[in-house]
Amino acid sequence: MSTDRVMIGDRLKKLIEENGMDISKGSLMESYGFNKSNIDKYLNNYRRPNLEDIIKLAVIFNTSVDYLVQNSDYILDTWDPAFIDEFIDYASEKMENHFKDRQRITLPNSDNIYSILFGLTHFLISGEKTFEDFSQNEKERQKQIIDYIINIYYGLIRMSKQDNFNINEFKGILGGISDFIDGEYSFKHTSIIDSLEKKEDITESEKIEIIKSYIHLNMANSQKALNLLEDLTELKK
Repeated sequence: MSTDRVMIGDRLKKLIEENGMDISKGSLMESYGFNKSNIDKYLNNYRRPNLEDIIKLAVIFNTSVDYLVQNSDYILDTWDPAFIDEFIDYASEKMENHFKDRQRITLPNSDNIYSILFGLTHFLISGEKTFEDFSQNEKERQKQIIDYIINIYYGLIRMSKQDNFNINEFKGILGGISDFIDGEYSFKHTSIIDSLEKKEDITESEKIEIIKSYIHLNMANSQKALNLLEDLTELKK
């Protein structure tokens, strides 16, 4: 949209109202370099503002030039209590469009926060790589990994809202993650060991590897516990 032909009256009126400004005497706007006559002409769409005035007004109202010239419906005023809600809407829309137009994929979930988390998680995992850099199998695997991470995040949020929640639960999960990174723990093996006999979707060889890994991990953890117990016992002597 050409800025020399745009009218900003409706947008400017909305910004003035939302910020509770009184421009009836013109003193407030004059302090920013505008007189009441000019502002009235802008408000009533009698005069087209020049680019310099549009930029100046955007700064005054802590918004974007795009909003004033109607290229965007997002004010994104960081002083506005509704900023976070509006920013989530804005960011999710941009994120969905980016993945659709630039990376040629449709996000698995249209929820606004999911879209933002998807983009952030993909960036943290892949850096500057896009889905166009992956094979079809790699794309599906990447999407699945990201989806699991996001759902774990949502699960943690739901956990924190439970009446019986204790922060030590998070500490336990974080400890398990740290142990996994150090090669001393497996969430998968721990979760299925109790029902291993009933598992029919894995081979005997896979069962053997899981059991061996589970025993190894528990032996390592047991040794750590014994060492800690010995240290504590020595301190009490």
